[in-house]
Amino acid sequence: MDVDGETKSEAATAGIVLKPKQEVVAKSTAQIVNDQRTNMPPSTRMAMTRRVHPLVSLNPYQGNWTIKVRVTSKGNMRTYKNARGEGCVFNVELTDEDGTQIQATMFMLFRPIHSVYAVLDVV
Repeated sequence: MDVDGETKSEAATAGIVLKPKQEVVAKSTAQIVNDQRTNMPPSTRMAMTRRVHPLVSLNPYQGNWTIKVRVTSKGNMRTYKNARGEGCVFNVELTDEDGTQIQATMFMLFRPIHSVYAVLDVV
């Protein structure tokens, strides 16, 4: 379609505004990730800003930490009964990106621990 002076004036009287085509802006991966992070809900942004600690740096005196690990082994779920009541327990072996391994024992009342056990998959 040829857009000349006559066509422009007709479009303007009809209430149509013709704009030039917008250019596609190439973004780097870092810019795209930054844009995605700013559009996330606050709880997700807070989780991403937490510092992830390597397993080797953990000690019994740390109270608040975040780890990023892979489940490399998951034991069978066992039930127990003691003076405090009944529950379930199982062990998992966790490995971080440096290859450091740690064993964790998870125990709780019946219902919540079953959902945790089902979510953990060995990689």
